[in-house]
Amino acid sequence: MNSLKIGIAIPNYGRPAYLKEAVESVLAQTHAHFQLVIADDRSPDPAVEEYLKSLKDPRIKWVVNETNLGTAKNYDTAVRLFDGDVAWALILDNDDVLDKDYLKTMVEAHEKYPEAKVICGHQMIVDARKRFIRDDEPRPEFEDAETYLTLRCRGRRDLRSSNVFFEMKRFIEVGGYPQFPSGMGTDTVLIFALAFGNQLAYAPSAKILIRVHEGAESITTDHLWEKLTSMKRMPEYCEAVYRRCPNAQHNKGRVLKTLKDHVRVQASALLTKRYREIVSTEADARASIRALLRECAAQRFDVSGKFFILAKCFSLTGIDLESLSLYKGLVRLKRALNPKTFRRRMKNVPAALYLYRHLQILPQLANGTFAAAGIKRCCCCDCFSLFYRDKWYADLLRRIVPPWGMSEGYTEQMVERENEVCAYCRSNFRTRSHAAGVLKIFHWANVGGLIDFLKVRPDFTVYEAASYHLFRRPRLKTMKNYIVSEFHPDTPFGEEVNGVRNENLERLTFPDESFDLVITSEVLEHVSDLSKALREIHRVLKNGGYHIFTIPVDYGRDSIRVRAVVGAGGVEHLCPPAIHGDDITSGVLAFRDFGRDVPEIMKDHGFACAEEKYDSKGKHLTS
Repeated sequence: MNSLKIGIAIPNYGRPAYLKEAVESVLAQTHAHFQLVIADDRSPDPAVEEYLKSLKDPRIKWVVNETNLGTAKNYDTAVRLFDGDVAWALILDNDDVLDKDYLKTMVEAHEKYPEAKVICGHQMIVDARKRFIRDDEPRPEFEDAETYLTLRCRGRRDLRSSNVFFEMKRFIEVGGYPQFPSGMGTDTVLIFALAFGNQLAYAPSAKILIRVHEGAESITTDHLWEKLTSMKRMPEYCEAVYRRCPNAQHNKGRVLKTLKDHVRVQASALLTKRYREIVSTEADARASIRALLRECAAQRFDVSGKFFILAKCFSLTGIDLESLSLYKGLVRLKRALNPKTFRRRMKNVPAALYLYRHLQILPQLANGTFAAAGIKRCCCCDCFSLFYRDKWYADLLRRIVPPWGMSEGYTEQMVERENEVCAYCRSNFRTRSHAAGVLKIFHWANVGGLIDFLKVRPDFTVYEAASYHLFRRPRLKTMKNYIVSEFHPDTPFGEEVNGVRNENLERLTFPDESFDLVITSEVLEHVSDLSKALREIHRVLKNGGYHIFTIPVDYGRDSIRVRAVVGAGGVEHLCPPAIHGDDITSGVLAFRDFGRDVPEIMKDHGFACAEEKYDSKGKHLTS
């Protein structure tokens, strides 16, 4: 068996110094019965042909192609130039280096595993100067092609063509080297085809240095569309392999799906690299990114994921998310931008609106008005969303709140509770705490759970004294047992204004015991007669019903303080006016400041009161 003749093909283009190292590693083999074929793909560097002409070893055959054939055709040409007595072969990239016993060990492995059609050795990854980067992972003695491909797609089997020792007969049977527009993905699918229906054997004693450097084809974005097209053809190639073996179809769907997912991720990574090059080097980067997105659409490339988020944001706003250090947070949004996943995880949320609202805030994030506060699920809209802190609004509160005469620390409490905004539904910390409290009391997992509950329990009625302020899902508007209202003092109560019922908490028009749940959010401080409002809420609640509300509480105050009263001549101010609202200058007058006696006030009006305090940085923010 030691007389086994091995063919070693080196497809070459440029890089004469690397080529010389590769050839010398072949000539130094302890197994001397081999043929070395070098196929140069019309290298522009004259030093390559000069070196080839200097090779005098009779085991070497070399050719220079008349025209540049491209990676795939040149690889196939090199293998097909072997003499007819070559039984097993190896395709060695011109930048890789064999250990002197590599061929000898491979022949011994062939003697040990005569049934294997493909044998792989042990790879050591090095840099351009052959400095060690990492070692190969341990592998089993045998592996089938489907397991190899699945693990390869998951980043566990980074086998290179230089480390694939294969039977020439099998190479011809699978149609030779995959004829893709570039070399991207060809190693992966070739190994799969060679080993399919057989076994892939591993010979850990056969060592090879795999060089990783900036000029490697898999790293650069040169010939971008040829590379992307090659990657797109990988599943098609593997599907053709399955068609040749009709009795081996049971894992086909799973394997091909894994491969397609892998291709999508790798394509996005390559496009992301191209995006970075454009943004960092081109003057009119925005136009170039738009052209890149148009070309992706024209070529029908699935570009969901990181590239799409970065490129879409840059094309629309001119803002580079990576430069803002935002992408690590926004990476979870890539799932939302995948249409299938979006529909599954975020029902009833329009994808275009979702993306638009996130893009809307990018200018403020870029100029520092907003500060990113992380990515998480919002319990008001039930979406994974970017949360941000509005620095402008925080500064506005710090100017306006101190004249109200509140306790020390109250201003910062207001800043905290009214900030950390959801980019999609614009809810703040206080609103989400309120929503979380409602969901917790009724054991609803999320807003969807509330909606499902209302569907199966039409007798359970909810009244919110605001127009869908707390739970921001459009589907709630179709629920007849979820009633909302606004306050318009110049319109008769009980009628509708712009499709929303008009109600006054001090004189509700609902019958007694109408609701299982009443929700008020930052309302009770604005009613002129608190006792009337609480008595009305108590009246419309069913026996055992809940009134779940939030109010701003000054925990430095022992008891309630009245700020204003309504007399015969109108509003009489007992303290400097405190105006609450999103627009401070045209907000709503606060008639009172609540203190620590809120539970006693509620008990006096017939409620069994429980207080929830939601903390941020150790502070009580909402109740």
